[in-house]
Amino acid sequence: MIGRTTLTAACAFGLAISGGCSSGWYGAKERATYTLPMAAGTVESVESVVIRTRAGDVLLEPSEGEPKVIGKVRARTRERADATTVSADIVGNTLEISVNWPEGKRKDNEGCDLLVYVPTMYGVTIDTTAGDIFVKGMAGPLTIDSSAGDIEVHGHDGDVAVHTTAGDIRFWDITGTADVKSTAGDIKILGVAAPSYVRTSAGDVYIRFHEGTSATVEASTSAGDISFNGDEIRGNQGTRTIGGGSETTSRVRTSAGDISVTDSAG
Repeated sequence: MIGRTTLTAACAFGLAISGGCSSGWYGAKERATYTLPMAAGTVESVESVVIRTRAGDVLLEPSEGEPKVIGKVRARTRERADATTVSADIVGNTLEISVNWPEGKRKDNEGCDLLVYVPTMYGVTIDTTAGDIFVKGMAGPLTIDSSAGDIEVHGHDGDVAVHTTAGDIRFWDITGTADVKSTAGDIKILGVAAPSYVRTSAGDVYIRFHEGTSATVEASTSAGDISFNGDEIRGNQGTRTIGGGSETTSRVRTSAGDISVTDSAG
């Protein structure tokens, strides 16, 4: 069964957007803010969420009241701002959220931030070309694909896979493993399971495993220092064990930057 709810131009228009990436979108001066409330009953069968926006920030948090989606549009003309909609479609057991631009095409410098407040989802996919991403209190597999923008994930109960071209990455309290690939940006992971894989072409990496983790960790950098639990090692690569070690090796790599690996006791 497919359910569809679409925001319309009957919502509030012309509200200024503060913060986020909106201040830098020159040429897209017209603003519109839409709020799509969703009755709790409409999403009670939903288990996972997919969020897509080509240019804009994404915030995903558990709802404290009724679920809702807020879209903050930046468009080149008033007409385009008023005509842009945000849809929330229930496809099977997945809530799919996307931005619908006039004539099916976003123009240069246009974008739409999405603020999504829903019950905890057990599976999250976020796909954006440019914009910061903030996720809190979700569960299941989390997949994020971004070309540019910082990424923060807090309190996620499950594995996390992130790919970004440019932007810093921060994780706090991930119960599962992490698979992270970045072309440019620092990576900081505070609380993660093993085995985890972290790669960046340019940036520092700090990773702290959960208390009681047994892991074998291989670290390498082309230009930078490497330390395990505060002890620096000689050379540009090294392998150490945490706890009793493990047969599966966690790998941490950067082409230019320092690497620090610790466990909760380190």
